[in-house]
Amino acid sequence: MGGPRVEGTAPAPTCDASSSDSPATTAMLGENTLADVAARLHVNPDDLLLANPQIADPWKLKVGQEINLPQDGTAQTPAPDCGAPPKTPSSDLPSAPIWDPVDESAMKAKLANMDGTRRQSPAINQSINFSNLPEFKALPPDVQKRLLQETAKDPSVEMRLQQVLQQPLYSQLTTKQRTELLNVFAGANDEGRQELVQLMGRHLPTGESALLSTDNSPNHATLLDNLNNLADQPLHASVANRRSEILSQVIGDAAEPTWYMDQGPAGTCAPTTHQTGLLINSPAEYARLLSGLFGPDRKATLANGDDLFPAKNDVVSHPVVKLLGGGKPQPDTRSITERVFQSALAQYAYMNTGRKPSTVDANGDIPGLTLNESATALTGLYGKKYQVLNDPSNTAATMDAVEKELAAHHGPVPVSLNWGNGSYHMVLVDHISTDSRPMKVYIRNPWGSAAAEGQDYRDGQKIGTAANNTNDGPPRTVADKQSGLEVMTYNDFSANIDGAVVRQN
Repeated sequence: MGGPRVEGTAPAPTCDASSSDSPATTAMLGENTLADVAARLHVNPDDLLLANPQIADPWKLKVGQEINLPQDGTAQTPAPDCGAPPKTPSSDLPSAPIWDPVDESAMKAKLANMDGTRRQSPAINQSINFSNLPEFKALPPDVQKRLLQETAKDPSVEMRLQQVLQQPLYSQLTTKQRTELLNVFAGANDEGRQELVQLMGRHLPTGESALLSTDNSPNHATLLDNLNNLADQPLHASVANRRSEILSQVIGDAAEPTWYMDQGPAGTCAPTTHQTGLLINSPAEYARLLSGLFGPDRKATLANGDDLFPAKNDVVSHPVVKLLGGGKPQPDTRSITERVFQSALAQYAYMNTGRKPSTVDANGDIPGLTLNESATALTGLYGKKYQVLNDPSNTAATMDAVEKELAAHHGPVPVSLNWGNGSYHMVLVDHISTDSRPMKVYIRNPWGSAAAEGQDYRDGQKIGTAANNTNDGPPRTVADKQSGLEVMTYNDFSANIDGAVVRQN
């Protein structure tokens, strides 16, 4: 269940300085609402609200989100952000989503073209002397020494650490949890440390802190516990020298799942879809499973009690993917966590549905999952029974079931779509806009996210030509290239739906 990538080169952005006619600022660390920004700037909250009709929810701001200031005749007009790609017209945005989308921050595209980083660093107040903190003194002596040396030598490390210390969540943690967090910070690389700041501000669809959410183990360990375990636990000899990379990638996966998750050149659209869904809903469980897959025994226990084993060649030095159609193997562009998790989950699904051969070689392309195999994979991941709905004579019933899953907050929902030429592709249904005309379905395509950068895949782009009997997929529009969010009309979606995997009642 895969398909070709969108090839090409994105056009260079153009810019006209005269196009910026309003002064602007950005949401800073700790500013979750427009009212918070108004308090900092000493402006009337109602005036600020009127100046920002483009902000869908003034009570849910993201760090770095651009905010227009009320014009008072004295403010200086800033230069426009020329690196930001065009955003989707407001008519294409959902007005009443059934399921609240995750990680749809306005800064995704804005920060994509900034030099050296995708995100804007949160503001730092007066520096905290961390060496006197009890949580720092509780760290192992070698970790204390390493952090002191790194912060003294590299100002950027000190900056990242101060961002962690000054995140609002930090003050809510116990001393033990703060020590765990500092230990995770010490074990991560620079990218992981940046992502740790993002992770501390992330909330799950349920509203709870992602970092403090719990897994499905008997002791209900938090994501923070499992990250701390990855920072300290023994690793298998094949990855013993890759601890910082692995830890940092898991942090990034959990912080921005819709940014990172990608199937690469492999035909793993279904495992990638399930990996993304797990990260959206239960990042603590994801970290727990990877702790097992990278541990000494290279084995993890799924939520239903089954064992999850790694695929062959999943952590080789020069990973490749041998395409099913033949030809020279391609370098695998996926991260180590994507490659390991996707191939292991596919292998589990094969083993438990009777496919032969059931073992997977990660250097060979994985021939996708059937809907029944996806149901098996989800049953293992969540410990709840999943079923397939794919009656071609009654697609209305399948669509109704998808909407009910979203309304019950069981989303996003994995759905198989007709991709042309008899091929099928699995995506996540993020939400459905029922009061727009025409009604629209928003999907997350595992081809999208960071992997689409530099290609002809841009916000507002019309894609998909399945009606012309090719395998480019059904007609749709790119809603957010950075997260792989695409939008289809309800009619086009229902005309191409092959089946869905939903929880059993």
